[in-house]
Amino acid sequence: MAIESVLQPTSALEAINDMLQSIGQGAINSLESNESVDAANALAILVNTSREVQERGWFFNTDYEYPLTADAAGIITLPPGALQFEADRDWRGRVVERARKLYDRDNHTHVFVPGTVITGRVVWLFNFEDLPQAARTYIHRNAGRVFQAGAVGDQLLYQFTKQKEDEALASLHRAQLRADRSNAIIDNPQTFRIAAAHRRRF
Repeated sequence: MAIESVLQPTSALEAINDMLQSIGQGAINSLESNESVDAANALAILVNTSREVQERGWFFNTDYEYPLTADAAGIITLPPGALQFEADRDWRGRVVERARKLYDRDNHTHVFVPGTVITGRVVWLFNFEDLPQAARTYIHRNAGRVFQAGAVGDQLLYQFTKQKEDEALASLHRAQLRADRSNAIIDNPQTFRIAAAHRRRF
């Protein structure tokens, strides 16, 4: 196997096979054509875990001041893949999601003036293999612990997988902090100029 094919971010298939190995099961060759009950269960847990983790909103799946526009009928539909929408400023608390559309709680209606633009914070749901490696690792470890506990229930093995999960979560939080710091610098023009000048000196 070429080294280039090994040095890639974790795939869903690799995550599933690692989960299967943790309970002494053999690897599978494909996620599509597989009849293993354990593999199907591992995949379901990986998918559910990925959704739950992404729902928290991270640097890699959150947009701010994202505009949604009412169509000709006055309906504002959430875009595909949006897990959450939190309206900004004047609309905050007044507009909520109902049936994948924005709902005006003050006026008790889904209908806005056509062309109305409401901006807000959007949390997106991405496929496992569209995520950065830090997120893949944490989701993989979290799902692996849940899968292993349900299939085997060995306490020593559980403690080991829980430790690996905690390490992966700490790594993801560090990535979040780095992204937050970078955004804080970019969003502050004066701080950005100071940082840029500092980088030019070295």
